[in-house]
Order: sequence, then C-alpha cells, then structure tokens
Amino acid sequence: MKATFNGQDVLHVPAHGTISGTVDDSMELLVLQLDRDGETVWTSSQLMLGPEPTRRLSTSRSADYLALYWPDVRVAVVLGYPAATIVDIASGRVVSWLALEFTGKESLEQVGLEVTNNGRLLVVTSTKRIWVVDQNLEQVLRYEPRFILAGLPTLLDDTMTVSEYDFDSDEERVVRVLKLQDS
Repeated sequence: MKATFNGQDVLHVPAHGTISGTVDDSMELLVLQLDRDGETVWTSSQLMLGPEPTRRLSTSRSADYLALYWPDVRVAVVLGYPAATIVDIASGRVVSWLALEFTGKESLEQVGLEVTNNGRLLVVTSTKRIWVVDQNLEQVLRYEPRFILAGLPTLLDDTMTVSEYDFDSDEERVVRVLKLQDS
C-alpha cells in the first residue's frame, strides 16, 4: 500500500529529492525511500510505524503520515502510530524515535509537527504527549498532559502554552504555561 505524507504522494526535500513510502497490508510497517533525479539514494529499513491516528487523510488506497523536512538539521520527521521517527536525509538511518500517546478515539486525537524558533526547535505533538527537541536532537521538553489536549500547543521563545480539557472540574479547559527547561 502506498504511504502519503500530509495527503501528498511524496515529501519534497529541497536539494535532496523526494521521499516516498510503502506500508504493509497490516498498516504497521513503513518503508521510506529517497529518490533524486530518477535514482534511488536510499531505502530505509522497515519502521514499526502505522499511519497517524486521526486518519484524516488516509484512504482505502493509502496510509497517511504527518511529515516534514527540517533543513537546519537535515532530517525528515515522520509522525504515525505509535511514534514520530526522525530520519537522517543523507543515509536514511533512524536517528531518533519519540514515543507518542493517544486516546484510541480518532475524533479526539491531536497530532502536530512544527519547526519553530527560527529553525532551532521541533515540536512533536500527540494527544497525551508533547516533545520539544533541539537541533542536536536532544530533548528540551517532554510534557504529558493530565487530561487530553484541546488543541496544538503554541511556542513563543522559551515558553509553551498548552490547552487541555479538564473533565474533573467545572472549568472545561485548563491552560498551562511551561518553560522549556520544565518537564
């Protein structure tokens, strides 16, 4: 089965080519391939990574993943279930694996990938876990909401704002402000 990235057939990697992917019939194993000028540069090993859990852009013929290219670090980031994997563009090797947490209910899931702070930080969001990673692929923040996310977090300088549904109080939502050095 064909893998798609953000609803597109390939992930464009400027100056390097395009990444395509295939998924096994069980939709649990993903293989990535970087092509440039009609030639295969590399093919990844099998990644234990199913499509992203909201399945908003998956179809009966394709499994969709959230993906982006982080040019300052020269990696591709692919978010699916149950993790986000970071792949070196030069070799196709997995250089980092960030475990994510979800509710199991597609309509409640939150997923996001964003390079921010002038290309210095990557924010990886799932319904029950958020990662912030720096250009050295080191964890700057790992946050696990007490409840489930009400939306994607926002990052401004060294402060992240997270909105969560609070089912244990009269308030419907709780907003938390975190410093990046907090965890």
